[in-house]
Amino acid sequence: LTSEDYAALRESAYNVVNDSEYNVDTDLTEAPSDDKDKDKYSLEVAVWGRFITEDQFKPLFEAFKPYAEAKGLDVSAIHYTYYVGKESSDPYFYIANFTGGIVSNGGADIAFACKDNFTTQSGTQITSAEIYKLNITLNNDKDRCVARMTDTDLGKAFVEFCLTTEGRAILDPSVKDTGGSSDGEEEEKYSLEVAVWGRFITEEQFKPLFEAFKTYAEAKSLDVSGIHYTYYVGKESSDPYHYIADFTGAIVNNGGADIAFACAENFTTQSGTQITSVEDIQPLNITLNGSANRHVARMTDTDLGKAFVEFCLTTEGRAILDPSVK
Repeated sequence: LTSEDYAALRESAYNVVNDSEYNVDTDLTEAPSDDKDKDKYSLEVAVWGRFITEDQFKPLFEAFKPYAEAKGLDVSAIHYTYYVGKESSDPYFYIANFTGGIVSNGGADIAFACKDNFTTQSGTQITSAEIYKLNITLNNDKDRCVARMTDTDLGKAFVEFCLTTEGRAILDPSVKDTGGSSDGEEEEKYSLEVAVWGRFITEEQFKPLFEAFKTYAEAKSLDVSGIHYTYYVGKESSDPYHYIADFTGAIVNNGGADIAFACAENFTTQSGTQITSVEDIQPLNITLNGSANRHVARMTDTDLGKAFVEFCLTTEGRAILDPSVK
């Protein structure tokens, strides 16, 4: 090959790699600083501006404060640093620059909007962290995660908040919280939590079933004041919970559920599922939006959970979802 050939090959390889998240820019830019001593911060969040705008992140950060205070945590010294990186010409577009900026800035407790291979991808300067998938669509990206790099109560609470329905809905409006606002104890206050898979049922179809169940349960002397459902949008392949991995992953990240509704009989065994064990799974024996294979899975051993499954299998419950049932 001639010298011109080698030059052309080098340029071609550069152009292919240049668009990748994994590209490494060895000319590391000094990290943004606000002249404050980083040791003063009880929580430092490093926000990767390649995948989220500062205007998107700020409401999440502000909403975290009352959540943490409800847990008895002091938020007077929490702080975030936004690393600009939307364009390839920005200083923190590449993983090497973003992680290098965190390191040169004295470290951080949290890295936000990273990917699940944050500690292993080529060029990273951070090799150890606990990583959690956000299970949202963020600027058309379903792969964003939050990474915790230190073992502090504030750091753990921040991750926990990011994975609640409230936190996720701030970043992704398609996430719906049907149970009202959070007081820092969201997962503990529901006596029954139903996870509804929106791939196979609309929320408008499910709501009448949920409301009718309240009357059924009260007739059995069960308290329904704390029951709740979360609707996971998934009708289209572009929706955040279309696939089983995303639906079950969100259930796990959201603190679990008592019921999974509109799943298939292989809910615990199909490829990608993050829930591998349930107490019971029953066929609904109806046709639901063209599917005759929908089930209700009970994942906990509670009277309300058992009653919900029981009601779903009654003629009354089934007829709500399938008018052909008489």
